[in-house]
Amino acid sequence: MRGLGLRRPFVQINLAAFKLAVPVLIALTLTGLQARAGILVVRTTKGFQFVEAVSVAVNGRDKVANLGGNAKASITTNKLPSLKLGGVLLRDANSGVVTLNSDGLQTFIGPESLPKGISVTPSSAWADAQLTYRKSSSEKTPIELPIATFGAFLPGGVDELVSLCRNDRTFKALDSSDNSFTTRLDLITATAKTFRSDPAIKSLQGYVEESMRSRYADFENGSADFATLSEALRFADVSTSAFPQDAEQVKLREQILARKVWLDEKLVILRTFAAGEEWDQFILCEQGFEPYEHAFPDVAALHVKALKSSLEQHKTYGEELIQEQEYGPALKQFRLAGYRLPSDKLIQQRITSAWANYSRERAIDRKADRKQLGLGEREILNQAIQFASNYKEENKLDLALKSIQDAEAVDPQSLPMLLKKAEILGAQGDFAHASATLDKYDLLAVDEERDKAAKLRNELLFRQRSRLEDAKEQIHKAWTTAGYYKVRDLAIRGLQAKDDDPELLFDAGTATLITREPDRSRGFLSRYLAVTGNLDADNDQRAKVRTFLAAAPGPTPPGWATTAATPRAARRSRCPRGRR
Repeated sequence: MRGLGLRRPFVQINLAAFKLAVPVLIALTLTGLQARAGILVVRTTKGFQFVEAVSVAVNGRDKVANLGGNAKASITTNKLPSLKLGGVLLRDANSGVVTLNSDGLQTFIGPESLPKGISVTPSSAWADAQLTYRKSSSEKTPIELPIATFGAFLPGGVDELVSLCRNDRTFKALDSSDNSFTTRLDLITATAKTFRSDPAIKSLQGYVEESMRSRYADFENGSADFATLSEALRFADVSTSAFPQDAEQVKLREQILARKVWLDEKLVILRTFAAGEEWDQFILCEQGFEPYEHAFPDVAALHVKALKSSLEQHKTYGEELIQEQEYGPALKQFRLAGYRLPSDKLIQQRITSAWANYSRERAIDRKADRKQLGLGEREILNQAIQFASNYKEENKLDLALKSIQDAEAVDPQSLPMLLKKAEILGAQGDFAHASATLDKYDLLAVDEERDKAAKLRNELLFRQRSRLEDAKEQIHKAWTTAGYYKVRDLAIRGLQAKDDDPELLFDAGTATLITREPDRSRGFLSRYLAVTGNLDADNDQRAKVRTFLAAAPGPTPPGWATTAATPRAARRSRCPRGRR
């Protein structure tokens, strides 16, 4: 610099300030070193404890024998390559074997300084090993740690301790026993309590929350068994101990515990009804519990037994009532049996027969109560019915129904009006309301009047069946070509013919889920579950539907799945209020 004609800048040092700054710099340096110190994980009778350490040695050396990937085979001591200690050390409490974990690789290691030429197992080699550590690099005399209490050495400190708690594969090297889950929870709790103020604990806090949430969600959507809910409860205990003030975790803990309490109460009630063979009560109280049946095989078996027993009871009782000519009560019994097994054609025939006898009796009893019309009223009524017929012939079905409303205003029990109304509703494809209208007709018609309704009912049933068959055939073709919007439209149109058809409800719910209409999808799929809780049910498909519902956006209230629709007559006695 002199040669270039430049002069060094003069720096004036304040010696007094420098003397004051040196201790501060030294303290900061030592603090930084201390923060980077490793951690020894020690097992004690009181649980896990943590000791600060910068290094460890085995049998007084910083080298170990490389055992490769076999932790069980006998080894010959003079044929083992050496490996310098560096990285995470983990001792399996189950086998006593130590692994060295570095750069994602796991290597089994053994102590050196063993007698040459002998064959030993890794477990026996470690049983007699001496492990020492130093708390600081300046410490001259190492401290001995009984090998049986050694759990791990984590040179990366708290960050690596948290990583050990979170990593499934790595943790198995610390405890491969059947009790490893409990060991892991104990380590998480001890870590969170000991290093509560360390920034790395935030990651562990998130892990605990996610572990609770994911297990609870898997149990709720039917993809996991009761053991998974039990694990969620165990994590909830850890959360209570380690993160008691975390608002989200408090809320989640309450949800998980509430589900457990609800399940316990339901199980007691269901098993009590089963023990007393009160099968209808069992079925009623089982509503809402079915999404969790997979976790309780005994209750699932009882549910099937309840449906079969209820079916036989109602069939038997219905036949007895028919013999006594008690057609009304017999009809209720056969309908209850029909809810248990809708595909049973014999039961459907008994329902039809019981209805015919019951409605005929009611019609005879009510014949004297029919409204007597004057000439003017009769003329207005006949004109409205004629207009309705004409509009129907012109396919102006809305106008036809409006004319029927005019006729209803004159006489809501007019048999010609009810018959014409059923025809128009059938032409619209509204077979459910058409059938309900014919039921009203049957309750009023006597003798030959009943023949017209019977003929029309058969015609409507055939048209309904034909329309459903056509819709399902077209839907099948649309699925094969990935025509999801076409499937949706065809299924919804088919449901206008029969709104409780399980196959169409499944197709509509699945298609609208694919076309991103979650609200409609949830409606169709929930309805599907409601009408298939019987012996005809495809349980695998119902499980899929529950999974779809869990995946569909939107809230899923507890106990959203229901069993088959149950008539009012069967709802007189309910599951105890407060225990649902």
